[in-house]
Order: sequence, then C-alpha cells, then structure tokens
Amino acid sequence: MQSRHPMLVALLAIAIHAGLASGQPSISFDDFINRAADLHGFDQWDQVERLQWTFHVELPNGRTVDRSWNWHPKTGEVTRTLDGESIAYDRDDLADAADEVIAADRQFINDSFWLIPLWHISRGDPELQLANADAWPIDSDARLFGLSPIARYGPEGGYTPGDSYQLFFSLNDDPERFMRLSLWLFRRGDQGPGRPATFEQYVRLGPLLIATEHRGPEGSGFRLWFEDLEITLANGQTLGPVPAE
Repeated sequence: MQSRHPMLVALLAIAIHAGLASGQPSISFDDFINRAADLHGFDQWDQVERLQWTFHVELPNGRTVDRSWNWHPKTGEVTRTLDGESIAYDRDDLADAADEVIAADRQFINDSFWLIPLWHISRGDPELQLANADAWPIDSDARLFGLSPIARYGPEGGYTPGDSYQLFFSLNDDPERFMRLSLWLFRRGDQGPGRPATFEQYVRLGPLLIATEHRGPEGSGFRLWFEDLEITLANGQTLGPVPAE
C-alpha cells in the first residue's frame, strides 16, 4: 500500500536525518508530534463519528482487566461496559457528575490514551505539555528515535498530574512504517527511569493507524491489547480493522 503522505514522509525523513547528522533537531517538537499524528491518520479525525473497542490488560499479578467502550467524539457520549454492566455519560458534562461517572471517565482516559495516544497529545488534551528530553537515537540497529517528545501533565493537569510519557518512533525506511510510534517510557509523577511498553500489531481502522498490542520487558508479565475495534465515519460507513503492512 502506498503511503497517504509520500511528500510529508520524504520531507520529514530529510529533516530527521539532517538532525541526526548535526546533533540538532531540524523541526520543532510540536511540529514533530503533529506530523507523526498526521502519519497515524489523525489529520482525518473529523471523519470519525464513533469508535468502539475492548481494552484488555494482563497485570504482573496474573489479574486481567477487560473494559468495552463505545465513544462518539463529536457529541461526547461514552458508554463503558464492565463485568456485564454498562454506564453511559457525557464527557462534556462532568462538572456535577456522580463519583461512578468520574471513575468511569478516569478509565476512559487511560484506555483511550493507550488506543490513540498521538490524538491525545497533538489534539485531544490541552493539559498535556510537550518537553525536550534531549534524547536522540537510542538504538541504531532497531532505528528507534526519540526526538524526545515527552508528553507531560502539569501539576494541575488531568487525572494524574505530573505523569509523563517519552515517545520513540521507528525510522524504518519503508514509508508505510516510517514514524510509527514504537515504544514509550511511562514515568509516574515524571520520576524514575520509566516503565517501557511496546507498540505492536498495527492495524488500519478507517483512516487511523492503531497499535493493538503492547508488552513490557521480558519477564515483566505485562501485556495490554485491544479487540472488537470498530469505527463509524461521517459518510455512514462502519469499518473493522485491517492489518497494516
């Protein structure tokens, strides 16, 4: 499949490789994230009427958590199904929401952040700040690249103030894989070395490019994955996932 952004891929590759050669970034961190988000399909976010997914996470203690979501981004309507019971609420009307709704929304932010992190960072969450981690290539063989972007909640931001995510992207020469988010390091309160998780098993869901599998380091016992993916577009089409090249 041919890249939807062949010129953008070429120009971004030139900018990045020039930065690698000089030791200085050739584009700003905001531009970097916005372009990466575009390459993951979020420049077409206005086409999205509805997203559906089931979030699964297997924790080191052997416990598995499963939550299903149905979200209408344009209206703010969200439905969570957990243990056979559903709760529906409006994300645009949380000011006087009941505790159970706030608890559900905290889970929604967590689960959707794993699903579409570049949307949250580039467009969806104004409380996230981008910072420079002064990190350049971390693995020349794997061609992973950290232009640093660290996405960090400020001291008053979000449900988890101070948490940060350092993002790493593939520099694979295949234009279909170029600039895919490959790994992040999560730091609770922006402290410590961070907990790594991979981004694997990409699919196309309508215009979006989504990683459906995440794993921690070998032996960590951490696995997170998505099933039941479905998208409804503004033209009325409802689509399921297609494996990405």
